[in-house]
Amino acid sequence: MARRGTVGLVLACTAQAGLAQDGQTGFESDALFADADARTTLLTPTGVVGYDRSKGIGISDGVNSLYIRAFSDFRYVTNFRKESAVGKETRFTNGWQNANTWLQFSGTVGDPRLSYTLRLRASDPSYGDGGSLNADLAFGEFEVNENWDVKWGQFRLPFLAEWYMIDDPYQLGIQQSINTQYWSPQVSQGLQVEWANEDFQIVGAISDGLRTQNTDLGSTSAADIALTGRVNWKITGDWDSGSTADSFNGSDQFGYLGGAFHYQSGGQTNGTPNANGWFFTVDGAYKASGWNLRGGLTTQRWDPAGADPIDNTGFNFQIGKFFFSDRVEGYAQWDSLLIDKKSTGTTASQMVSFLTVGAKYFVVPDSYAMVFAADVVYAFDATAPLNTVGVFGTGAPFLPDTSVPMLGMDEDQEVSVLLSFRFLF
Repeated sequence: MARRGTVGLVLACTAQAGLAQDGQTGFESDALFADADARTTLLTPTGVVGYDRSKGIGISDGVNSLYIRAFSDFRYVTNFRKESAVGKETRFTNGWQNANTWLQFSGTVGDPRLSYTLRLRASDPSYGDGGSLNADLAFGEFEVNENWDVKWGQFRLPFLAEWYMIDDPYQLGIQQSINTQYWSPQVSQGLQVEWANEDFQIVGAISDGLRTQNTDLGSTSAADIALTGRVNWKITGDWDSGSTADSFNGSDQFGYLGGAFHYQSGGQTNGTPNANGWFFTVDGAYKASGWNLRGGLTTQRWDPAGADPIDNTGFNFQIGKFFFSDRVEGYAQWDSLLIDKKSTGTTASQMVSFLTVGAKYFVVPDSYAMVFAADVVYAFDATAPLNTVGVFGTGAPFLPDTSVPMLGMDEDQEVSVLLSFRFLF
């Protein structure tokens, strides 16, 4: 009897996850979930098993809990460059790509205010992990009270809003904007404190610095010290609405303005790179029923010992709108990067601009459970400057990067076409 109840519960929870992901449920899924609720006591006499739209499928007794969530983004990618710039054999590149796949475990231990998150990520080209399974997010968090929160471990630094506020499944495009990918801090190890009320969020973190995933003592990627801070002011709506880029038809308004800084310094302790970096960004977003806007400006000074400092700047603007039905959203993104002449050896700084145009089809309306997407990325300028410089100056060039996906050439009109299939439960 208990075994039959368990099977029925798992099937019902799975159906609820697929049909109710961040959206409305139909009669059939409601009926399945009601049946699962009736069978819960057969599985866990002291706990509740079910589906949480923000955490996944799990079990909770009100104090201790465990939730499981999975995401996959599988793509077909083509890249076109001019034969006159790169030669006949490399003018066209194409292939299938398991671009972003992860499995996440989260919950609470001993106190509903004391939580944990462990995300194992595989096959993200932007991390350069070659498809291996690695710890991505691995942190504990304590909600001191309704205003204060403390986080420790490996997490996303509160710098770029599109990266910090919006998780992978909820981005507007197939990939984050090119600006966000260029400046992305990825994940770091450290300590973060947040204070928030109805109108403001203030976050500060001390860490190993940008892009220090799973680093150890004496790592040549880490900084001696790194400080990050962010302030957000909510104009209207609810803070939870800021966790998705899209705005489904019928959604409430949400708007905010924010700014952040990041500083890191190295070279004074064993193994760290001898350089100082200052990063600043301002950003904002507004969305209402069926449409959304977002924009941001980021600037940097990277000052390596024994070399000239490099000052780069980037700008992004994006817009999305639902057309025809609750299932189809069109979107467009503009990205520009102004690359310092000192990093490219040219007589003038160089602007590299991109336009991304695409569309998404939501298999289930108002739900991220399964999404098909397609977009085109077009470079208006030569992308070769990005083959020589990146967020850490000339030591770590941005291109080629198959997650953008752009490979770089010394002429304009590089084009990439992406087709994507995502699922989330």
